[in-house]
Amino acid sequence: MKKCDRCGELVDKAYGTTAEGEILCFPCCARKDEEELLESGNSRKVLLYYDFEERATILGTLTVAVIKNWPGTLKFDCFKFKKGKHNIGDERIDFWFKGPDDFVWYGVHYGKRNSIVHCKRTKKSLKKAL
Repeated sequence: MKKCDRCGELVDKAYGTTAEGEILCFPCCARKDEEELLESGNSRKVLLYYDFEERATILGTLTVAVIKNWPGTLKFDCFKFKKGKHNIGDERIDFWFKGPDDFVWYGVHYGKRNSIVHCKRTKKSLKKAL
């Protein structure tokens, strides 16, 4: 068994490691990823992925696009996504979601062989809109 270097929780097989060699439990992975996103305003240091989840509603099943980190402990529901074509990657998907700082974040995915999304904070604040 190993111990999380941030919170001290014992982890068995499910944990993440940083570039510096820190061992992190999955909740601490989410906190570290969120800190990186807030600090940089983009996902250059954090690998984010997209997924489509089925959600039950009173009107039936709804498919929602979700941006998440690798263990799935940090998730952002997209309020808009658009599928299109790309000249090299064949497929392109654009995503818009509320980020960790109440700004609109934009992400783009290219190709069919992975689910990596490159994201960045936009200038539009959702706090001002409310």
